[in-house]
Amino acid sequence: MLEQPPRSRQTAIRVRLVVREPRIEHSKTFLQTSTHLLVPKPRYTQGPAQPRPVEHHHTPRRRTIIPSQAWLTTTTSRMFTLRAPSTLPSTTPSPSISPPTIPWLSGTWNVTHSTLPMWRKNRNVRITYTPIPSTSPPQLDDLVTYQAIGSDKLKTVVGIDRPFEVPNTTPSVTGGEESASMAYHWRGKGWLMVASSKWEILGYGEEESTGNKWVVTYFAATLFTPAGVDFYSKKGNLTPQTVEGIKAALTALGDVANLAGELFEITMDGDRKD
Repeated sequence: MLEQPPRSRQTAIRVRLVVREPRIEHSKTFLQTSTHLLVPKPRYTQGPAQPRPVEHHHTPRRRTIIPSQAWLTTTTSRMFTLRAPSTLPSTTPSPSISPPTIPWLSGTWNVTHSTLPMWRKNRNVRITYTPIPSTSPPQLDDLVTYQAIGSDKLKTVVGIDRPFEVPNTTPSVTGGEESASMAYHWRGKGWLMVASSKWEILGYGEEESTGNKWVVTYFAATLFTPAGVDFYSKKGNLTPQTVEGIKAALTALGDVANLAGELFEITMDGDRKD
């Protein structure tokens, strides 16, 4: 007769045969990608451990916040204060501007941009203002010189500028220097004596980066020419920032805003002998 094993042993054997828990395995392999290091998580398996597929994580891009075009236009236009012409209506109140001094305005200016059609066929356009002695308020000799495109010959237009008063101007603190006017009545000399026009200074200043002086003028329509706008520069061309800033400021000046879209750059090649 066979002996039966102790009950406690049978129980132990039964437990060993019946209870089988999945074993937990940890991979010791580190999978390295070009952007990060992956450490596999523990996994449950009945057989040999299988490598986990590589997961690709992408770092989110930084967002570049670009100010709206309207904000840029408003900020830029505030850097250039312009007044509306006295002969045209304006949709917004026109700021008061003090006129420049006669010494500041005198001398030769380059006409860099204009709406006047005749300048499309010409180049190196310059205007020289010279105060006429013993005139009060000061009058100016007005000399325009230019060259036709494809020609070296220098052409001239001569006239006299007589000041007249316009609104939206404030007294100028000149430190003893005579003040110029914000508006002038031009009349030609010689065979151009029958021609006349009015022009006004809409704004003026100096570039912060270069110190170059600039002036914006408006000229009224005549029998020979339409109304328009000119940009002056004392030394060479104006910076693109100045040009765009002035254009933005013009758009707030009522009917002058329409002229801003007609502006073109005048050819300046320096190829002239005075």
